[in-house]
Amino acid sequence: MAYKYFKYPARYAVFQDEDHACTICKQTKTCLETTPFYSEDDIDAICEDCLKGGRLSEIGACANDADVEQLFDQLEALFPDKKIEELLKEAKAKTDEIELRTPPLVSWQEWKFPAIDGDYCQFVCFASKQDYNKLAADGDGKKLLTESIIEELHEFTDVDAIWRTLPDKQIKTVALSNNFPMLVYLFKSLHSEKYVTVWDIC
Repeated sequence: MAYKYFKYPARYAVFQDEDHACTICKQTKTCLETTPFYSEDDIDAICEDCLKGGRLSEIGACANDADVEQLFDQLEALFPDKKIEELLKEAKAKTDEIELRTPPLVSWQEWKFPAIDGDYCQFVCFASKQDYNKLAADGDGKKLLTESIIEELHEFTDVDAIWRTLPDKQIKTVALSNNFPMLVYLFKSLHSEKYVTVWDIC
């Protein structure tokens, strides 16, 4: 199933090993692992049909924590002539897409789904040196990493240490991500060639 803000769900979303009865629709089918979801009540399983249909709100759950403040600030800067009501409506629609209709990211620390260019980013992969070198316009992956680190992490980031820790080859599945003490999440703008990096350590 395709998602606007999650490029490779088959690789990086976490699915249960066996078919399970979905907590929302009650149908037994392939379901997502529910540990990463935010909910006050226990959730056994969520199928993709219910996730894509935005039905998480029916059980008071959400899949991601979107950085709506960052998004709204960007929208205000990009569209100064738009009414606040219009911007709030646009921000809510995009935030609902992230929080109610996008697979949750697997992470150790709690951080918000980033925004850039007046929209949320698309999660591309758990990054490696190979990814950065391939995506950098000049082939300098370390430079792309440096430029893409999210602003909130700048003062805590030792780029040399992160670059040394990054795996050389692509992390092709979410299961393989468990082999590393630190994960680097690579996001891309839906509206430009800009990238955003968030790192997370267990």
